[in-house]
Amino acid sequence: MDADLLDSDDLIGSTTLDLEDRVFNREWHALPVKPVEWRSLRTPLSNTPQGRLSMWLDAFPADAGSDPRSGLPAHPPPKWEIAPPTEQAWELRVVVWRTTNVLPHDTLTSMNDMFARVSYGGEPKPQQTDTHWRCRDGAASFNWRCVWRVALGHKRRVSERLTLALWDRDLLKYNDAIGEVVVSLQPLFRRAYRERAASRHALAPQPPTDSDVEAGGVADGGARGRGAPRVGAAPASTPPSAVGFQLEPDPRIRPPSERSLRAVAARLWSEAGPPVEGMAGELKRVWLPVHARGGTAGKPIEAGWVQISAELVPAEAADAYPAGLGRAEPNAMPALPPPAGRFTLSLNPLVNCYNILGPGLCASIGCAACGIVCAGLGALLLLQMVPVLAANLVTEILLG
Repeated sequence: MDADLLDSDDLIGSTTLDLEDRVFNREWHALPVKPVEWRSLRTPLSNTPQGRLSMWLDAFPADAGSDPRSGLPAHPPPKWEIAPPTEQAWELRVVVWRTTNVLPHDTLTSMNDMFARVSYGGEPKPQQTDTHWRCRDGAASFNWRCVWRVALGHKRRVSERLTLALWDRDLLKYNDAIGEVVVSLQPLFRRAYRERAASRHALAPQPPTDSDVEAGGVADGGARGRGAPRVGAAPASTPPSAVGFQLEPDPRIRPPSERSLRAVAARLWSEAGPPVEGMAGELKRVWLPVHARGGTAGKPIEAGWVQISAELVPAEAADAYPAGLGRAEPNAMPALPPPAGRFTLSLNPLVNCYNILGPGLCASIGCAACGIVCAGLGALLLLQMVPVLAANLVTEILLG
């Protein structure tokens, strides 16, 4: 039904079951667990199904056990616990690593003073990285961590998404938006929630068997000591890199600058070193395209690429192994190095001019300076030659 506050409720669709076919069916009662059914919802006004309803039904007569020939259970089975599972506490850790191929917003210097704003869900105030001043070629380096506490339930919410926006900082006017990308976290959250709930159900304490006692595999409290490791927990014997879930990258999605032979060789060289470890193991870095409006008919255009990593850590593991915002302490899991390629002041004024103005503007200024010097030298040479030419001209006229 569609609830209506001002008028009568509207029928969306309905489904009908014949209970007698279930109650007096021995094959139905022979099933130890009744299946979950998907029933089509229909309305008299249309032959097209109006959706589907997931439901579960178990029916039997209360006095069926009085007749042994019926083959039905003598007493109703115990009621199933259908209350929704409790919410799980997690911590979302996102690291903004670097960018590439970002369009410049300072047309004079072809550079950006770039920073990123990262928000989760519908929070009013996003987290913000530091600024990469005088960023050239659209390649900024951040190595900045953002952290949120999240609660996961059995229902997914539309707000379970990550929004990352790149900005160009201006000191004299408002900041310029470069572009943004929105990442759905629902697949990551769904996988983490289901696997953790399933592992907790599978590892519920069970009475020990004789084989467990003989093998010495009984843990404290009567729980079985053997079995799969618990997903989403961080006991003292478990290394911190064995818990959590990560946002999986798509190897087919890479920025154009990362497809060159030089970039592939650099990537292979970096992967040959020790891996960067997070709570969920070796961190997987994901390239995301950033888009901005400004194309034809208001269509978004590609404004650059940003590289991030995202992992979902259980709250108890996050409390045992905390990680600071940005690069603040505790800078661990993973330990973020200082960003590369940042602008630093130099004692050489020419180097400072090159870093501040950029290679393009410096080349233009250099060409203009060379042109002015050449023009000045030409004018000076011409001024020195004028008296000589005038004297020669007068001499030729007099000697006629």
